[in-house]
Amino acid sequence: MKQQLSSASLAAFISGLIGTIGACDRPDSDMRIESGAGSAQVVAEVEAAVAQRISGYIENLTVQRDVESARDYFTEDARLLGPGIDLDRSGVVEQIRAVFDAGIQVQVTRRTLELFVHGDAAYETAQAEDVFLSADGTTADTTRNNMFIRWEKGDDDKWRFARVVLGPQAASDQVPELSEAQLADTVYHHLRRHLDLMMAGEVEEALGYFVNSPDLVYASDGSMVIGWDAVADLMRNAMEGIGEWIAIDLYEPQVYVLGPDAATISVRFEERFVAVTGDSTTVRGNWTVVWKRFSDGWKAVQIGAAHIPGE
Repeated sequence: MKQQLSSASLAAFISGLIGTIGACDRPDSDMRIESGAGSAQVVAEVEAAVAQRISGYIENLTVQRDVESARDYFTEDARLLGPGIDLDRSGVVEQIRAVFDAGIQVQVTRRTLELFVHGDAAYETAQAEDVFLSADGTTADTTRNNMFIRWEKGDDDKWRFARVVLGPQAASDQVPELSEAQLADTVYHHLRRHLDLMMAGEVEEALGYFVNSPDLVYASDGSMVIGWDAVADLMRNAMEGIGEWIAIDLYEPQVYVLGPDAATISVRFEERFVAVTGDSTTVRGNWTVVWKRFSDGWKAVQIGAAHIPGE
C-alpha cells in the first residue's frame, strides 16, 4: 500500500530530506571528524566528496527540480525513517514529487556535529531547523530535528544517502548557535540560490528572498527603489529583456556578521546573457546585500548595486 504522510509527517520528511543538504555543511572548530580506518587525508577527501554531492543535490532540488535525477543520490536499498515515516528509495522519490507539486519551499539552518569515516561508509550526526513556505510564500511550518545519516560510496565512486533517521527535538530545544563561518556560508548560499532561481526563470520564487515590506530598498547607481512591490516590478521588467542566461559569477565574497540573525555580504559579479534582441551582453559590478533572519527564513532587506561604467 502506498504510504501517505500527514502534513506534520510531510514537514518532518522534508526536514530529513533537505535537512541533509543544508547550506551550512562546512565544518568549524566545534565539528568532530574521526576516521575508523584511514588517515586524516582520507577523511578530508571523503568530506570534500560528500560536500560536492550535497552541492549537486541542492542544485537539483532547489533549482532544477528534477525528480528522477534525485533518485541517483540514494542507494538502491536506501531507507528514510522517523516518526510516521518509513520510506524506501521509490517512496522517497514519490514524496519529493509530492513536495514539488505542492509548491513547498524550504529554508534550512543546519550544522554537522560529527562525521565518522570508515572505508566506503561515513556516519554523520547533525541538527537542523527548517522553515517551510507554502506556494503563496506564507509560513507553513517550522521544525527542528536531530539527524543520523549513513553515507555509502558506490562502485562509481559516488557517495549516496543510505539511511536517514530523524529525531524531532522538543519545542524548547534550540539548534546550536552557528559560528560566524557557518552564518557566512548561509548568507552566501541564499544569495546564490536567489540568482540561480532568476537564471532558471523562477522569478516569483526568487523574489521570495526579498523581505515583503514597504521598507525594502534597492539602491543602484544613484537611484533608489523603495518597497517590495516597486522592487519586484523592477526585477520582473529587467527579466523581460533577457532571452537566455549564460552565467552569473560571483567573486571575492566578503561577509560581515552583524549578529545571530543578520549579516551583510559584498561581492563582485559578472552577468552574461543574450538579450531578447539577440545581442550578447556582459554586465560587471559590485553588490552589497543586507540579510536578516525572520520567522519565515532569511530575507534581503537592503540591496546596493554599483555597475562598472561602460559595461
